[in-house]
Amino acid sequence: MNYNAIKSLKLSRKLIKLVGLVLIMSINASLLNIESASADFEDGIILNLSLDDLIHDLEPNAEPIEIDGNSDTMNWNDCENIKGLGIPGIPYRVKNLIFDGNEEGSCIKITNSKAYVIIENCVFINAKASNQEKDAGICISYSKNIKIRNCEFYNNIAGVTVKSSQKISVLDSIFSFNEESGIFMPGSERCTIKGNSIYNTKRIGFGNGIMLRSSYDNRIINNTIQNNLNRGIFLSTSSDNEIQYNFVCNNTDIGIHVRTGVNNSFKFNTLMKNKIGLVLEYSKSRDNVVSQNILCDNHICEAQDIAEGENQWDDGKFGNYWGNYEIIYPNAQILDGFWDTKYVLPATKSNECDNHPLGEKPIIKYTNFRPINYFYISLGVFACGGVVFLIIRKKKN
Repeated sequence: MNYNAIKSLKLSRKLIKLVGLVLIMSINASLLNIESASADFEDGIILNLSLDDLIHDLEPNAEPIEIDGNSDTMNWNDCENIKGLGIPGIPYRVKNLIFDGNEEGSCIKITNSKAYVIIENCVFINAKASNQEKDAGICISYSKNIKIRNCEFYNNIAGVTVKSSQKISVLDSIFSFNEESGIFMPGSERCTIKGNSIYNTKRIGFGNGIMLRSSYDNRIINNTIQNNLNRGIFLSTSSDNEIQYNFVCNNTDIGIHVRTGVNNSFKFNTLMKNKIGLVLEYSKSRDNVVSQNILCDNHICEAQDIAEGENQWDDGKFGNYWGNYEIIYPNAQILDGFWDTKYVLPATKSNECDNHPLGEKPIIKYTNFRPINYFYISLGVFACGGVVFLIIRKKKN
């Protein structure tokens, strides 16, 4: 190999390393801690958009879809614009479409389906003929193996309803100005709700960001839920669920509300500026674990435990950060990162307390507040193009 070839190879390797560094920067730029993310949302970057701002330029390009796995005439093979085989690795794909329910029913209704399905990069509006049990932007019942990702849901009775189903994922989607719930999940298990932004659910008395009813073993992780007219997250008769890394802010009533639930885990959530941060209630609510959450600036109180069963407000080592701690316990001191006086919850029936209250607000990192920084992505693509250009040029020479 001659000197010029060696020099060209070294230069190419350096440029490739540069490209890798730039791409890493782009990923890091999209990861924000709770304090910076909170500032963005309080400034109203997203929340000040009206419904008209969100949907007035949308032009529907797809007819509603109805699938019934028990029917010979309502199956995936009869639908337009759908590719795939409905099996692992080659799922049916519904992609890049805009659906308008015209207030006559669901945009997509799937019943009795076991096929593997991915619904992605779609928009769903105006699905609200009945109630959230029967209609939604996407209404799924008695089904499994469906993944919804990078979709948008506006002005529906509910964005997504998942009824009596398993292994359904709702990921990285936007829900705004829906009426009863952003996501409604009755009687379902082993589902994942992750990375979504849910805000401005608008019906008084309903208006939940996420509602689980009689649902078990689900994961609600890394969602941003705020400015809903009732609760942020509502668990009714639901157990063994993981609720972690959610940012729940500025909801009219309760941030997270458990009405009869057993063995649910609440960790690394931020609950702020709600009427009440977190409430556990009813006699059968027991063995729930609440730890390493931030509860601050809620209007009436940070949390209440009015359940008759016993719950844990620390995990034996770590408790929670309480925004009003120093007001209630002005003489307490911080020792090794924890307050030396336990935090007793107000309105408790079982003298529940946090035995290890955190002395400092933890930094909780979220990943769904801001899209990837496209400046760095563009720079990375440009650098890749430069590498290819230089390699080709050197080969010609």
